[in-house]
Amino acid sequence: MSDDMQGRLQAYYAHAFPARQEVRVSDMVSISAGWESDIYSFAVEHGPAGERKSEELILCIYPGDDAHGKSASEFHGMSQLYKAGYPVPQVLWPLFFGASEGEKRWELLTPLIWAKTR
Repeated sequence: MSDDMQGRLQAYYAHAFPARQEVRVSDMVSISAGWESDIYSFAVEHGPAGERKSEELILCIYPGDDAHGKSASEFHGMSQLYKAGYPVPQVLWPLFFGASEGEKRWELLTPLIWAKTR
């Protein structure tokens, strides 16, 4: 995963959650790259020394012209399944980044759904 995306995620977290102190995104790993989406795992740490909290998350990136539609559809579908008690990851929120070439990509962040070996 590029340092650029890791830096963009870190900037997003710092902006979206200003109460979270000393945000740090780390451990970005490509899980899958394919026709429909690219999937990465990553960790987010925040909080003052001695009280740091960590979240392990999944980032799903939908490229292409219908990225918003694909993302919105998956967000809605998975949210409804989660609320109904089905064993699917909880989708936290859709996230928007504009790529450097002007391309738009939508991403979904979900909790990491398997144990991550460190």
